[in-house]
Amino acid sequence: MEIIDGADCEIDVETIMTTVRDRLDTQRAQRPIQPSQQPGGQPVADRPLPRSALTESFQSLEGLNRLHDPTPQGDIAPQGSALKRRVKRWVKRTLAPYHQKIFTRQASFNAHLVQLLNRLLPTLEAQDARYQQALSNLSGRVEAQDARYQQALSNLSGRVEAHDANHNYAAGLVKLQLDDLAKRNAELDCQLVDLLFLKDRIAEAWGRVESLRVEHDQALSSVYTQVEDLITFCSEQGRRLAGQVETFQQQLSSLDARGEEARHADGTQHRQQVEQLQSAHVELYRHVDEIKQATLLQARRLDLILTELRRKTGLDAQSV
Repeated sequence: MEIIDGADCEIDVETIMTTVRDRLDTQRAQRPIQPSQQPGGQPVADRPLPRSALTESFQSLEGLNRLHDPTPQGDIAPQGSALKRRVKRWVKRTLAPYHQKIFTRQASFNAHLVQLLNRLLPTLEAQDARYQQALSNLSGRVEAQDARYQQALSNLSGRVEAHDANHNYAAGLVKLQLDDLAKRNAELDCQLVDLLFLKDRIAEAWGRVESLRVEHDQALSSVYTQVEDLITFCSEQGRRLAGQVETFQQQLSSLDARGEEARHADGTQHRQQVEQLQSAHVELYRHVDEIKQATLLQARRLDLILTELRRKTGLDAQSV
């Protein structure tokens, strides 16, 4: 802020510029000045102001820049002495040339300031218009960008909702699969328990089979032993029977020979020999019958042993 000192007051350049700007705004409102060139081909800022406007501006500046105060202050008053009045007039006359120079300089400065403002205001207004246009374009771009961002945000929110829905659906499927797996695991546990129980039963049955196999082997060995003993006994009995038959045949042949001899002998002896021969035949037949009965008993015993063996074998197969 530039301040010009006067005799009795201070000149505030900022206040002057504010007043001039207000007056120019008022005139521009009444008669707007376009920033573009006029038909004369010369910009408005470069053309000189009208005389009336300059005169009015000078009068305003002179009114603002008056340095004398119509109401005297201090010790110099209208009812003062004549010496004081003369001193005051002498001071005024002495300072008048300086005041005139100051006023002339201030008027020239104000005129140049007004011209500079007249030149700068259209440029500033054009710059302001460009700034306003750029600001409006920028606001439009910002609104368009905001609309795009809102659209992208809505699309993203839709995608997020779809992703959440898919995630929830997948989570539901996984939960169902986990429940199914848990059920299958429980079923497998039950089957495992059954298999373990069946394994124990099989082990027990296998132990029984082993014991039955041992018993069966023992029974077979005992049966084989009995059969071998029976076969041995039967062979011995057969050999004895064959020997007895041979002896009987020899006795028969001897009896036949004796019978032939007895024909030529006495009848009493013949009867005795016949009785002896008959008793020998009876004894031989009785002995043969005993051998037959013993053989039949041994055969029945063998049949009973084989039947018992078959029965045990059938029971073992059914139990297994």
